[in-house]
Amino acid sequence: MNALEILLVIAGFSITALVIAGMVLLTPSGTKDVHAEKTDPVADNLSQAQPAVP
Repeated sequence: MNALEILLVIAGFSITALVIAGMVLLTPSGTKDVHAEKTDPVADNLSQAQPAVP
């Protein structure tokens, strides 16, 4: 291996380590689930409209 190959290996490893560190640091921590109080997400009624009275 010559000096250029060693330089490319070091640069590639450094960039990979920086990308992984950035992904870890950008990951939100301590977040809670949006629908934590719901037990059955399929049964959610998302409509705000009131049913028509016959």
